[in-house]
Amino acid sequence: MKIQTKISLYFVVISIILFLIGSFISYYVIEAIILDEVDEALLTEEHEIYNSLKTNKTPEVYNSTIYSDITIGDVVQKAYRTFSDTSIYVSEEGETVLFRQLISVDNLRGKSYTITVRQSLLEQEDLATGITFTMIGILVSIIISFNLLGIWSERKLWSPFYNTLSKLEKFEIHKVTPLVLPESKLKEFDKLNKTLNELSSKIVKDYKNLKEFSENASHELQTPLSILRSKLDILIQDKSLNESQSVNFQTMYSAVNRLSKIINSLNIITKIDNEEFSKTEILVINNIINSQLEILDEVLATKDIRIEKEFSDTLEININKYMAETLVSNLLSNAIKHNIDSGFILIKTGSDFLEITNSGNALSTSPEEMFLRFRKESLTSDSTGLGLAIVKGICERYNLSVNYNYANHQHTLSITVIK
Repeated sequence: MKIQTKISLYFVVISIILFLIGSFISYYVIEAIILDEVDEALLTEEHEIYNSLKTNKTPEVYNSTIYSDITIGDVVQKAYRTFSDTSIYVSEEGETVLFRQLISVDNLRGKSYTITVRQSLLEQEDLATGITFTMIGILVSIIISFNLLGIWSERKLWSPFYNTLSKLEKFEIHKVTPLVLPESKLKEFDKLNKTLNELSSKIVKDYKNLKEFSENASHELQTPLSILRSKLDILIQDKSLNESQSVNFQTMYSAVNRLSKIINSLNIITKIDNEEFSKTEILVINNIINSQLEILDEVLATKDIRIEKEFSDTLEININKYMAETLVSNLLSNAIKHNIDSGFILIKTGSDFLEITNSGNALSTSPEEMFLRFRKESLTSDSTGLGLAIVKGICERYNLSVNYNYANHQHTLSITVIK
């Protein structure tokens, strides 16, 4: 929910609550004022009637309407005045109307006169109704005006904020270009932009330094590793070595190779995380599978692994070419490493999936840990434990899902295009 919408919602709720409380109070205040005015008018009219009776004016004059009535008693009573409400049917209105009446007893010339004067409250009710609807209209007008003001302010006053948000969404750290947000006429947004400019500059600088360090470290480490590998290769071929020395040198040679693979794999993972492989194209994965199988042909022959292919449809993915080759290569390498001698690898493709199934023993680790870095089977110590971590990183980068399943001594890794 937008902040402006939430503010408007709060305003509407508070306005309605205040309106209801105000209307309740206003109703009783207006009613009290109206009744007070009506009571004064009745007292004035009662006083005029009493003065008229003093001048021998006959009571029949006042008995001709429903608004006044005079009753004459032979016995002198104690004088009093009382106000009350009563309902009387008025034929002219065609309905029962609420009246306010004043009943008073006055003594005149030895007789008691009960004077009743009334005044219709219909006009006062109409007045109260009119005031109520006027207040409702004012409330509705205020709410509409406030929302219109909110829409205007969102478009006008909040435009610098949305401009900043748009540039933040487009900000890509691997382009090594800091944000350049313009100054704003509003102090708060101007401060925000300056802070983000400084923050992005620092982030880009740190990223650049880290990237250079990673690249330099990877490059510089490969040089001594190549020298070590070369020297060890010469020593291994030395016929004067005894069996123990030869085994030790071969172990060292394997460790150097593994270290070199780890450095390369970590470098690839870092580049994937930093989204450095931005150039993409529509590639036919079936062709890449065939080319990678040719590269791995000797390894497959060594373990006597049979390759079966079921290409029911062509799989095309919009992906970086190097990433596609790395993805397929790691999947096939994983199927070879976790296979058995004289086993098989079944490769299936469809229009939106790639499935690689290989024979092999059950995993000793949890399937959920397969895609974590440096997780590997103890039986394959030559593995870097980064192959499937790279696969997962590539899939996340290019909108693919990866799943693993084991059944009937068969491992299955499936890649599906997320639509």
